[in-house]
Amino acid sequence: LDLRQPLDRRRADRILASMRATGVGLSDLGYFDNMLVADHSARARKHEFMLRVFDAATMLGTDAVCGFVGRNFDLEMDANLELFEHA
Repeated sequence: LDLRQPLDRRRADRILASMRATGVGLSDLGYFDNMLVADHSARARKHEFMLRVFDAATMLGTDAVCGFVGRNFDLEMDANLELFEHA
């Protein structure tokens, strides 16, 4: 599923029609990247992309999204946990 551009209704309907025609189900969507990367602009882009994944999951009828939190290697673990809480 290419989400470099947000999923629109037309694409979602094509995907859903293909799934129905082939009997393929969808349990979840996943995006596995380091969401706590040190670079602020990169982190913001990753968060924006994760929002696209959430939107696509809704449009495709699944309520589960899997992901990876990651780690900012410039910070100690306690600071990473704080960053995660506020990210």
